[in-house]
Amino acid sequence: MTIETILRQKGTDVATIEPEADIRRAANLLRVKNIGALVVTSGKAVLGLTVSPDESVSRVMQLMTRHRVRHVPVLRDGNLAGIISIGDVVKHRLEDLEGETNVLRDAYMATR
Repeated sequence: MTIETILRQKGTDVATIEPEADIRRAANLLRVKNIGALVVTSGKAVLGLTVSPDESVSRVMQLMTRHRVRHVPVLRDGNLAGIISIGDVVKHRLEDLEGETNVLRDAYMATR
């Protein structure tokens, strides 16, 4: 499963903020939009750790864990395509594992 799968389900809306913005502006945007993260951009450039839609969910989980981040911007051809949270990644990984468990259960039951 790739990050593209998650983006197709959750959408591509992303709120951005410039690095010069003060904390009051950031807090206001988070409150007004009812979101938990903003992507910091300078012009069209995304600042910070980003991933591509082609990355595997497992790889992104590793990056998020190693860098201790809860949100990662997704870039497609250098343009901001969405944002993935640790909750999104865990949810989709659990769904993946549930599917694998069902396949194994069905295979086991077929041999009985």
